[in-house]
Amino acid sequence: MPFHPAPLSLLPWHPAIAPCRGTLLWRRYGQLTGRHVALVDLSVSETMHNLVALAAAHPTEKANLLGEALKVSRQFKVPDKRFWHVKVRALAASHQWDDLRKFANEKKSPIGYKPFAERCIEQRQPPDSVAW
Repeated sequence: MPFHPAPLSLLPWHPAIAPCRGTLLWRRYGQLTGRHVALVDLSVSETMHNLVALAAAHPTEKANLLGEALKVSRQFKVPDKRFWHVKVRALAASHQWDDLRKFANEKKSPIGYKPFAERCIEQRQPPDSVAW
């Protein structure tokens, strides 16, 4: 079953990011869709997950969205292990296999490579097709 991200207008956001950062992200997503986006009531992990998953739906904004996910993780002092788990889960759920492979080879994984294989199997993607 292919991943279909929620329309940007339906995505909630983490309330701790408001008022200044939330406003900036709100404006950016509003520009992507031409309408306002509700950005409230998600955990930091869910926020990072949605940013990474949105990158699949908006390839022209992929670098910005992935960068925003990293900024959120740094702003809220998310441990590397949790960030890696969230990003692996989001990349697999949104079927961004090339990006998952690049992420796995980016640097030595603090979570090992088992989560990469598990997410591939979960999404019915052969783990060997995402070589690490």
